[in-house]
Amino acid sequence: MKRRTHLGQLLATSLAMAASALPGAAWSAGYPERPITLVVPFTAGGPTDTIARIVAEDMARTLGQPVIIENKPGASTIIGAQQVARAKPDGYTLLVATPGTLVTNQFLYKDIPYNADRDLDLVQMLSVSPLIAVVSPKSAIKDFDDLITRAKANPNQLSFASVGVGGVYQLAFEWLQEIAGIKMTHVPYKGSSQALVDVMSGVVDMMFDTPTSALPHIQAGKLRPIAVTSPQRFALLPEVPTIDARYPAFDSAIVWAGLVAPKGLPPDVRGRIKSAVDAALASEKYLQAARSFGLEPLKPWSSDDLSKFITGQRVRWGNVIKRANIHI
Repeated sequence: MKRRTHLGQLLATSLAMAASALPGAAWSAGYPERPITLVVPFTAGGPTDTIARIVAEDMARTLGQPVIIENKPGASTIIGAQQVARAKPDGYTLLVATPGTLVTNQFLYKDIPYNADRDLDLVQMLSVSPLIAVVSPKSAIKDFDDLITRAKANPNQLSFASVGVGGVYQLAFEWLQEIAGIKMTHVPYKGSSQALVDVMSGVVDMMFDTPTSALPHIQAGKLRPIAVTSPQRFALLPEVPTIDARYPAFDSAIVWAGLVAPKGLPPDVRGRIKSAVDAALASEKYLQAARSFGLEPLKPWSSDDLSKFITGQRVRWGNVIKRANIHI
């Protein structure tokens, strides 16, 4: 009996030691036990910040701890991403990421202070949106097919605006130019507002923009949509064709935001965070906000789908950036 007791004690001690060696085992069991910080790499008040706050509020109810928004704008999300990449992977410091954070910054900048693949983990999408190709209602460009015809006949004579250099707005058009065999002149802007004004007035021929900023002008008759970049027609503009319909190789170009954690979360902590976000995406407050920003309802993505998506985005946009020789 003594031998059995001694062996039992040894086994219990061994199991305890093994458990304590597992990453995060000592502190993940009761997660969360204190407030969580959600870093938003944009100024307060914009669409991404608003969506983040709604999700954070719902996550707090699900997890039983406050989720505190910390706005860290600047440098194409690099400042906020660096902070989270260096944080302990314990689930208490999270990030709202966009295509620049996880996909394009590594190709656009010579040096960035984090490695998107090694340091950051996309846990769930928060919003997904197509881009809308818009022209002035007074433009001679009748529709998308007419745009391509005119651009082929007059290389570099037509112009397209984009928000900044190297963003999905520009990259989507660079990708289209490759596939369609056209060449237009790129006119970068610091923000969407002035770019839209110049498209509306005819100073620039067209641009890609998000539904959030473009839809009010379309509904007011100040812009005319000619195509969308989603694989299916956009529910809020069902009469507008997709670029995929003419060029299947285009295969969509979307803007998105996702919730990201430092790489290396314990699986149970990652699972709790993902479940909390999934629940938030189904809340009526989230759905109302999404509709107000021209976003369609978002179903939760599986971890496998998220991984495949990011890998595909890096291949596509990395190649487009290299071929177009875009750098910041």
